[in-house]
This record gives sequence, C-alpha cells and structure tokens, in this order.
Amino acid sequence: EVLNLLLLVSLVIFSRQLLGWNFGFNKNVNFFYFSLFDTAEFVLLSLLFRIPLRHTPLKSWINYLLVAFVSVFITIVMIQPNEKNLAGIQLAEAILLVLLSIIALLNQISNQPIFLFNSYIFWIGGGTLFYYGMLLAIEVLIRQGWITINERNQKELMLFSFGIFRLLFYLVAALIRPPKKTEEGWNYFKDSSREPPR
Repeated sequence: EVLNLLLLVSLVIFSRQLLGWNFGFNKNVNFFYFSLFDTAEFVLLSLLFRIPLRHTPLKSWINYLLVAFVSVFITIVMIQPNEKNLAGIQLAEAILLVLLSIIALLNQISNQPIFLFNSYIFWIGGGTLFYYGMLLAIEVLIRQGWITINERNQKELMLFSFGIFRLLFYLVAALIRPPKKTEEGWNYFKDSSREPPR
C-alpha cells in the first residue's frame, strides 16, 4: 500500500513538471492543471500520512479533511476557476501538508524513537515538510516584497530544485525495509510488552 501510494505521488509530480515545462498552455489553463495535480498530490500524501495513525481520532479527522477539501476544490473549479482562487487552494494545501508532516513526524518519534530512520513515514514526512515549508517561505517572501519574481516560471524553477531533494527523501522511503515491529506491529508490540504476565 505504501509503495503504491508513493509511486502514484511520484507519477503525479512527474506529470505536473512535464505539463509545466513542455507544453504551451495559456496561463489560465496551465494554472488549472497545476492546481489539479497539486490537489491529487495532496490527497495521496494525506493517505500516506494516515496509514500509521491506526485506531486514533486523527485518522478519522484526516478522512473528514480529505472529503471536505476535495468537495471545496470541485466546487471552486466548477463555479469560478480563476487564478486567485486556485492559488488560494494551493496555499491551503501547502499549509495542511506542513501540519500533517509535523504530526506524522511527532507521532513517529514518540512511538518509534529507536527505529526512526528505518521508518518510511520519517523520510516521506521529512521530504514533504522540507518542500512545502520552502514553498510557504517563498510565498511569504514574495508577498512581503523581500524578493521579486516576475514570471511564474521562475518560481516553478525554484520549486523544481527543492523538489529534487524531496524525491531523494521519497526514494529512501521506497528502498528501506523496516522490521515488522517498527511499522504496523510496533504499537501492538509496545503495548503488549507492558502487560503483566498471566
């Protein structure tokens, strides 16, 4: 399940870059496709972060978040898919993914401190936090006027360079083979070890 979702995330990222750099869509259509792929990436990464949160309220909250967010995205696309609204969706997705990455990393550190680097969620969360943290930092710098980017392609080039580092983190996540107790069975192993012998 993890590898399949990670493969889909990588395909979405690749398709987004392919459309952005190789096809001459007009500005509005290009931004629409960017937003479409960004939302697909948001959904897939949220599903990845949901996997280790078994039997916790956070898993249900992520489900509600996904349903609500996809509904809002479809509504905006159907009613008024202009650049301002789609840019707002992209910014909201980045903020939510930063929060989900932090939650996933904190959960991982608290539950599996010994086998932290053998966990796929550590590398996926770290790469996602880095990329979307940099995206938010660029947005803040642009809005405050501290840096000037005249064309969207310049911003996309900066994000592309940050995306390379993110994909390296994802590659590590795909290659590691953690012990069973460090992933799905770790919480059960930890809880059962505290039970008194019968």
